[in-house]
Amino acid sequence: MEKEIKNNRANWPLRTLRLRYRLGKSWDRLVGRESGLDMSTMTDFYKRTWSEAARELGAGFTEVAEGLWKVSTPERTTLINNYVVQIDDPVVLNIAGNKSICYRILKEAGLTVPENLTYTVDAIDDAEDFVLARKGSCFVVKPSAGTSGGRGITTHLKTFKECLKASVLASLYSRELIIERLVPGESFRLLVLDGQMILASRRKGLWITGNGTSTAKELAGKAAKSGAAPDAPVTEEDRDLEATLAAQGLAAGSVLRAGETVLAKSVKGRTGRYVEVRTAYDEDATGLICPELKKEAESAAAAMGTRFAGIDIVTIDPSVPLKRSGGAIVEVNTTPGLHHHYNLNNTPAGTHASSPAVRVLGYLLGKR
Repeated sequence: MEKEIKNNRANWPLRTLRLRYRLGKSWDRLVGRESGLDMSTMTDFYKRTWSEAARELGAGFTEVAEGLWKVSTPERTTLINNYVVQIDDPVVLNIAGNKSICYRILKEAGLTVPENLTYTVDAIDDAEDFVLARKGSCFVVKPSAGTSGGRGITTHLKTFKECLKASVLASLYSRELIIERLVPGESFRLLVLDGQMILASRRKGLWITGNGTSTAKELAGKAAKSGAAPDAPVTEEDRDLEATLAAQGLAAGSVLRAGETVLAKSVKGRTGRYVEVRTAYDEDATGLICPELKKEAESAAAAMGTRFAGIDIVTIDPSVPLKRSGGAIVEVNTTPGLHHHYNLNNTPAGTHASSPAVRVLGYLLGKR
């Protein structure tokens, strides 16, 4: 009884902070400022995309209800609910929805995942031990389940105090939380269908090229000011810059050789200790993925038992395997949103035979 009273007293500041975050979230929803992408707003996009794909495959397309469509051929019929298709069974979907279980399955399959720990706010001491054992590292805190679109995920954390606040935020979405060592690099989404990677996209970071005299920080600052990354100011303490350069054996004060090109920041946009991060892919990267990395994504889907998944990978160099680049698989997304592979900066608009919707719908209708 005394221990329970002591724990309640020790945890009251966390409960107060959690209440403050919850009220803030309620206000954000009320004023339409909630972070993350609301997939219900994508209905028009998916209706147009699936109907165009059906037409290309010679299939009928019927609207059953808003956001629910039936696609038919004389041989087969399938239902599509916005972005959700009838491929994986509910058990697979439930397993994949738990990031902690995913990490364990992937690691047991010999695949590379970030160093991580599953914990709860009530057992926050475990997270503190994890941070203290890895001094000098940056961390990511996120919900283990029950969320999507980057909700509750905070990156580039350095101190336990910062991780504590991020844990309270993440606990609004899931009782189980994950803290992991930050993996520097660009984010890639590899789309795997029936055991084969069919497409890949990336969130392009900030790349800089040396001139033999300027430091990496100076070059990054010039790139931002010149418009290469207008939303990525390089501040005095830019943790993204620091972590990304360190992974390549460099520092903010390193002078790059003339013509030497390196990744300076993992994102062009804003990152921060108290910012929930949603990955927005902006470039087709299918041609950048090496055979080994492609195989790792396919193996991840197989290990999870999913036939259709978006494998999220962070790496500085997609032309080499993850163990060589220092990258990792950070998530397995079942029923992945196809909008990540449309209207990318170097992808022509419109539907064509190799588009993701045609590939997926062809699989569903037996027209592969």
